[in-house]
Amino acid sequence: MYCLKNQTQALHLDIPQVNENIERIKAPTTYTVTCGHQLVLWSGPLFVWTKIAHCIAICKRLQIQFPQYQFVPVFWLAAEDHDTAEIQTVHVFGKRYHWPVTGNGPVGELIPNSELNNCRINLQNAIQGMPFADAFNAALNDFQNSKHLSQAVQGLLYRFFGSEGLVCIDANRAELKQLFKNQLKADILHQETIKASLQTMQLWQSKQWKPVIGFRPCNIFYIFENTRKRIDKTPTGFELSDKSKFWTTSEMELEIDSNPERFSPNALLRPLYQQYILPNIMYVAGPQELAYWLQLKSVFKHYNISFPLLSLRYMQIPLSAKTIRYLHKLNLQPIDTFKTEQALLTAVTCNDPLTLHAVEWNATFKSRIEDLGQRIYQVDASLKPAFEAETHKYLKGIERLISKSNAKIKSNATQFQQQINNIKNAVFPQHQIIERTEHPAQWYLLEGPDFIKQLIMRCEQLEGEIVFYATARHNTES
Repeated sequence: MYCLKNQTQALHLDIPQVNENIERIKAPTTYTVTCGHQLVLWSGPLFVWTKIAHCIAICKRLQIQFPQYQFVPVFWLAAEDHDTAEIQTVHVFGKRYHWPVTGNGPVGELIPNSELNNCRINLQNAIQGMPFADAFNAALNDFQNSKHLSQAVQGLLYRFFGSEGLVCIDANRAELKQLFKNQLKADILHQETIKASLQTMQLWQSKQWKPVIGFRPCNIFYIFENTRKRIDKTPTGFELSDKSKFWTTSEMELEIDSNPERFSPNALLRPLYQQYILPNIMYVAGPQELAYWLQLKSVFKHYNISFPLLSLRYMQIPLSAKTIRYLHKLNLQPIDTFKTEQALLTAVTCNDPLTLHAVEWNATFKSRIEDLGQRIYQVDASLKPAFEAETHKYLKGIERLISKSNAKIKSNATQFQQQINNIKNAVFPQHQIIERTEHPAQWYLLEGPDFIKQLIMRCEQLEGEIVFYATARHNTES
C-alpha cells in the first residue's frame, strides 16, 4: 500500500522488518492479523501492548503452519475518533499523567503542545536512574516532537514493535476513503447498513442478547474544519447533528465523490472499512469489541466483504514479588484475585480449624463432667461440693484460654484483611484490572526489550485467555 509507505516515510523511519511487511501486503498470498485502539497518551495502558503481542504471536504461529503464505501483524489507529476524554490519562507506577486536550475533531490530528510537554517532563523526572530510562526517554521525546498524535503513536509503537514487523495504519486518508466510497454511498444515501443488520439483530432478539451498539439510518460522521459530526437523514435530504450543514440527496452524492476523506465510519461501519482495505483474516480484541463485530454478520454479507476470524485477546496480569508472597502466605491462587475481598477473607479465615467456639465446647465438655460427677457421688456423696467448686474453676480457666486464642485468631484476621487489600490494590488499582490502568512503561523501564519479547512469548505459549506472571522488582517495593 502506497499510503503505508508514505506514513512511515513521514516518520523518517527505516525499519527493515516494517518495510518488508508493507511490501508483502501487496502480494495476493499475504494476510493480515489486526488489532486496534484509541490513540491514548503514549500509546495507552498495558493491554494495548498485549493485543499487539497477541497479533504478532498469531502471525508467527501461522507462518510456521502455512509457509506458502505471508502473515503481517497490523495495528489500526482509531485516528478518526473524536472522544478526547478516552485518550487523556495514563498511570505509570501508580502516578496519574493527564493531558487536558479538548475538541470535537479527529484525535489523530491533535498537535502535541505545552501541556503534553509538561506530562513528558514530569514522567522523565520520575523515571531517572531506572535501567531503561534512556530508551524510554527517547520515545517520549519523539512523541512530543511529532507533527500530530497519529504520527506520535505510530512512532512509539514502531520503536518498540517495529523489529517484529508490526505495521501501523492510519486509515483517515483520502486515497483509502476513495476505495470505500461506494459503501459510503450505500450507507448514507440508501440506509443499506441498518436494513442489512435486521437479519442478525432478529437472531439476537430471539436469543435475548443485548446489542452493544445500536445501528443508525446513517452510520457515518462528517469531518470538516477540525470537527467530526454525525450525519442524520431528514425527510428532504441530510444534515449534520448540530444542523450546521444540509445536503439534498444529489448534493450528498456529489460531496462523497468529491471529498471522500470527509466521511468517517462510526464504530459499526469501521470494521467493514477495515476489512475492505486490508487482506485481514483475523481480528484480535476484547469481549466488548468482539460483541459488536458479531452484530455485523449480515451486514458483511450484504456488502460482500469477508468476515474475519475473531480472537479474544489474551490477558496478561503482572504480579510483583510482594503480591506473590502475600498469595503464598494466604494459600491463594492468582486467579482468586478476581474474587471479592469478602470472599477471599471468608476463604482464608472462616474455615480456620483453630477457631474455637466456647459455647459448643462447653456443652460437650459439661456433659462429660456431669457424668464423671455422678460416678464420684456414687462412691462418696460428701465430695460433691468440692467437685463442683473444682469444676467451676476449671471451666472458667478453659474459657479464658479459649477467649485468648480467639482474640489471636481475630488479630490474624485483621492482618489477613490488610494483606488481601494489598493484593486487590496491586491487581486492581483504581478498582480496575491493572492491565487497563497502568502504562507498560513501568515494566519496560525495568526489563527493557526483554519485556516485549516475554509479552510475545507468553502469547505464543498460552492455551487459555489469561496468564499471571512475575515481574521485575521496583525499588519502591518493600
